[in-house]
Amino acid sequence: GRTYRWQFDDASIEIKVLDENGKINLNLADAALLTAFLKALGEDDAQARQLAGAIIDWRDEDSLLQPGGGAEAPDYAAAGLPYGPRNKRFETLGELQRVLGMRGPLYRAMLPHLTLYSRQARPDPRFASAPVLTALGLDADSVMAQRAQQERDA
Repeated sequence: GRTYRWQFDDASIEIKVLDENGKINLNLADAALLTAFLKALGEDDAQARQLAGAIIDWRDEDSLLQPGGGAEAPDYAAAGLPYGPRNKRFETLGELQRVLGMRGPLYRAMLPHLTLYSRQARPDPRFASAPVLTALGLDADSVMAQRAQQERDA
């Protein structure tokens, strides 16, 4: 993204423009990408697979658990929740908080890297953040260093 800064009277204004195509589309990402993303944010493999499955089960229209994990209506009931998965696409990123297994700190860590507005299942690495680059199987440090060099050279 690019940051723009202005001074207006006694106030400093900073606007950061980010390309949504560099983010993970919560409605289109597959289990492998979601799992890798969750692992990039520090979740262990089992937790990442379980939660990735629960995210997909929230948005898919069937009542079948995802391979390797997930959460359907009986799982929500067993957890004492008065609701089950929506079984429709996410309408807001805030819905992610209702997915079984989602925790507040993890949700807040995920939020800046997610979108509902790109039209692609995989983020564009040219605009992706470090955790998203890692989820894509790229060396985030190397890519971020290249970007910084390009910005200095521009």
